[in-house]
Amino acid sequence: MSTTNKLLAGAAILVAAYAGSSWYVGKKAEAEINHQVNEINAAIATQLALSLGEGEIKLNVVDYDRGWFSSKVNYEIRIKSAKDEQFQFLAQDHLRHGPFPFAAIAKGHIAPLLAYSDAKLLPTKETQPLFDAAKGEEPLRAHSFISFGGATKTVIDLAAIDYRDEDGNQVLMAKSEGQVDYVRKGGKEQADFTMTFPSLSLVVDEGDLHVQLNGMRANGSITEQDKAQASEGELHIDQLGINVENSTQIFIENIKTASSYEVKDGLLDSTLTYDFGKILADKQDLGQMQLDVGVKRLDYVMLNQLSQVDDLDSMDEDELLPMIKQILVNKPEVYINNFMLSNPAGSSTLTSDVRFATTALDPVENEELDLGHYVESLNADIRLSRQMIKGYFSGENMISSMADMFFNSAAEEAQEAGLVEYDGNEAKLALSFDAATNKLLLNNKPISVEELVQILFSMQMGGGLF
Repeated sequence: MSTTNKLLAGAAILVAAYAGSSWYVGKKAEAEINHQVNEINAAIATQLALSLGEGEIKLNVVDYDRGWFSSKVNYEIRIKSAKDEQFQFLAQDHLRHGPFPFAAIAKGHIAPLLAYSDAKLLPTKETQPLFDAAKGEEPLRAHSFISFGGATKTVIDLAAIDYRDEDGNQVLMAKSEGQVDYVRKGGKEQADFTMTFPSLSLVVDEGDLHVQLNGMRANGSITEQDKAQASEGELHIDQLGINVENSTQIFIENIKTASSYEVKDGLLDSTLTYDFGKILADKQDLGQMQLDVGVKRLDYVMLNQLSQVDDLDSMDEDELLPMIKQILVNKPEVYINNFMLSNPAGSSTLTSDVRFATTALDPVENEELDLGHYVESLNADIRLSRQMIKGYFSGENMISSMADMFFNSAAEEAQEAGLVEYDGNEAKLALSFDAATNKLLLNNKPISVEELVQILFSMQMGGGLF
């Protein structure tokens, strides 16, 4: 055999070998795609359950046409609202099989891959306005590099949007981008994401309301291991501006929100925080607000079942009570780690923690008010600043004086009733209860439930604030 024939034969063998490997890799890629779709649906179901969402969101593979070197995959996102409205979004994916998909190499990725994915949103009745607003660009495009171990890097591109309707409403969004990194190793699966939106503008009723967001960034992760699930996420906004009828202007700067949850052994722990760095209303500095709240030991199975109920308000009490009682079995806890309002003149804070008793919904056997029947423990600490109240009206001397006088009068009345401690500048209330010792303390002094109720009743009758 001549050298040329040997080379041609060798080339033919290599081509056949690559075609065979590409076909095999294509089969593996299909299995990986189906696995990741299942993981996405599980994560969506968890998020809906946490928010007691009454609708449904599901991603489906509606068509998978696998070839030797590439596959065409059609996806469907079905959304069912709480009012049973149905929405459908379609996406198409051109999946190039590994081990060396040329499209990935063209983008600078030379390492072996299971597949390279190029997915885009398809125009439908629901999405056509989005395509029109993108002015000829693809509204959404995602490029994914899928490794043999399942690790996937997805780069997301969102086109600039200029949407206007006949009622004078307008949505403007600058070109935005994001990335999702998925890793599966040693029984642990984790997806990390980042999204960046340089600017987003909403105009309603030809400018009667104008909302502007600048410098919006989101990031987070979702993790699953040994049947335990966890998630955390953050959202940062450099500035939120609200203009109402060109007369009232509100600006909130340095907005930070964060959330997290963990589901382990069927129990859910979750936190949520807000931080508004600076609030301005018509150029007046209203200071900042911080909120940090959370829950512990919520029965995730029951929570998920409640999220599937179309209308909780119409649910029969005989059905609802057993589910809530099951949630109480683990003595769930609701807490406010910190709620703070502050301005240049002062700050006020609130912290609280309530751990519910398993008997909270059981019938009461006697007429005496037994706090331990409802809660295992309770703690609350409230501190109200007189100067902060005045500071909110610093530009209006008369209103500031009236607010100060009203606060001082109410605080003195509450102090005289024994509800708060007041030093002329700050009103403080501390309340704690421990079912184990059956002790209720108000401002570190023992008090009975009946006495506390009497104080509150007398304050209400007297028109007191506290």
